[in-house]
Formats: sequence, structure tokens, C-alpha cells
Amino acid sequence: MANIEWSEKYWTGIAEIDRQHKTLVDLINIMDQVCHRAVNSEAERRIMMDKVIQQLVAYTLNHFSYEENLMKESLYPKFIEHKKSHETMIHAIQKYKSQYEKNNLNPEALLEFLSSWLLNHIMKSDQDYAPYVQKLPNLNEKKSAS
Repeated sequence: MANIEWSEKYWTGIAEIDRQHKTLVDLINIMDQVCHRAVNSEAERRIMMDKVIQQLVAYTLNHFSYEENLMKESLYPKFIEHKKSHETMIHAIQKYKSQYEKNNLNPEALLEFLSSWLLNHIMKSDQDYAPYVQKLPNLNEKKSAS
């Protein structure tokens, strides 16, 4: 997948969530660069990719936790469904990561999966909960640990 350009169509109107989504897109773009840039050796590419994947996994877990807390607090009626989609994504990432670590997966397959899932999730599921979360008092004071 080509480099993802962040745009208004991905905005939820929730500043902290939008900042986190942009960071996730930035990490995917870094992964894309690592996949396609010239390096001294494939071992060097592997080290760089391992770092990006670790960052992406950790940041995604933190983001999901933050997002789920806001959804619970806002009494979002589809919270359980949304949380299940997060759990499915986490399971899929762990599976892809495991396959990659065993050299059974080209990193571009992981990149394609992450890009597609994230953008679809932001534009559909996250847009759905946004109106509920936007009504929370003191929303702008709720910062993530990330």
C-alpha cells in the first residue's frame, strides 16, 4: 500500500483520538518506508522492521484501551461490539507478528492488513462512537498516557 496521507476524512472530532490515529498512521507509513527503502542489508531492514512493529503493537494496545474507556464513560450503546473488533484486531496483529517473526510472512502483507483495517475502522466504527464521546464533559482534559 502506498503512503497514507492523513486528511480530514479520518477526523473523529475528538482531539486526543485524532492525534492517536495520526500517530498510528505515521507508524504505518514508517513501516511502509522500511519495507521499500534501500538498506545496507536485509538484516538491517529486519532490525528496523522489528522496532516499528513493536512500537505499532504497543501503541495500538494503548490506543484501544484509551478509546474503550471513553466509550464506556459515554455509555456508547455498541461498546461491546466495538471492543470485540479491537480484540479481533489484536489477535490478528499477534498472529501476523508471530508469522513474521518465524519468517513465514512478508512484512508487506502485515503492512497491507494494518493499513486496510485501520482506515476502515477509523472511517466506520470510530465515526459511529464519536458523537457519544464528544458529549463527555471535560473531554479535552482526558489525555492518554501515550
